Amino acid sequence: MPRIPMHEVSDLGSPFEVTTKEIEISGLGDNEILAPIPGKKIVVTGYLMVSTLAVIVRFKNQGAGALSGPMTMAANSAIAYAGSPYAPAFISGVGKGLDANLTVATGVSGHIAYFTE
Repeated sequence: MPRIPMHEVSDLGSPFEVTTKEIEISGLGDNEILAPIPGKKIVVTGYLMVSTLAVIVRFKNQGAGALSGPMTMAANSAIAYAGSPYAPAFISGVGKGLDANLTVATGVSGHIAYFTE
């Protein structure tokens, strides 16, 4: 991806339309975070998640492989990634939705920032 000087980004506005969505999941196994968008990739630029119990979380392409490694969360703890469109956390496959896999049925809440391409 070509680098754009920061003054150009601030002068012209961001070429990325970043959207945020609430995360509110609790099921053991795969939980849908974002539904598939035909012909598009989901580019995750940031997230924050808080768990009520100890759990291991992994982001996944829906119906396909992992997008992140396993992330261990203690009870009442948080994990976060504060990236940008130029430093995304991960990118889904084309036409794939985004799941979070939980090793324990527990409440996990937070938010995610993303755009599509």
